[in-house]
Amino acid sequence: MTRVAGVWLVVIALSSCARAAELAITSCVYVQRICGCKTNKGMINLKDFGPKGLSTGEGSSGQTFYWNPCRDFTLHSVTAACIQHFASGVSFDCGLNATVQSSVIDGKAVFHMESAYSANTSRKSEVACICASAGEKLKLISENPVGTYKYLMVSPVLFIVIHGRFACLICVYLVVGMIVQVVFRKARGREIIPHVNFWTSLPSLIANGMHFTFTCGSSSDDIYRQW
Repeated sequence: MTRVAGVWLVVIALSSCARAAELAITSCVYVQRICGCKTNKGMINLKDFGPKGLSTGEGSSGQTFYWNPCRDFTLHSVTAACIQHFASGVSFDCGLNATVQSSVIDGKAVFHMESAYSANTSRKSEVACICASAGEKLKLISENPVGTYKYLMVSPVLFIVIHGRFACLICVYLVVGMIVQVVFRKARGREIIPHVNFWTSLPSLIANGMHFTFTCGSSSDDIYRQW
């Protein structure tokens, strides 16, 4: 029963992480220097993906899509930030870095870009980003309407400030820690919380630290005098 309860807690924690990662985004203002945007949750920083970019292969159609959130790159004589490449060797511009804009769609940060072709033959790309512990990947979701490609980018470390990245890391810490406690250490009750003794003692440690700071250690009964 303990293991079953632990599994349910893990499922609940994962669901909470997914909801926290997606539902709170209501604004996304593009910031070029970090190849991302400023949201109400924090900064989405895609700069680390600049050196290598991301790609997704569609085996059934023999095509691969490449995206670099920071710059244009060249593939088979085509230069763009998003490129559609066929196994036959033909490549198409699906969006230039200079055209990137950002918005929020269905609670997700979305980056829009457009090719350099004329209005009659232009291609567009939309990349929606979510924070999840599934590893880094880029996936083509649909082409709708024709010539507009919609992708989903998943990464566990999209956010770089406390409102975003820290929350994602906390979720991963709790989920992995609970799995270890329940499955390997056979913990039960509050002991399934990783490092529970540290977290329960943290408030008193903070209080002692503040007391020492504001009294400059002058209190006769200060615990630090023993050192």
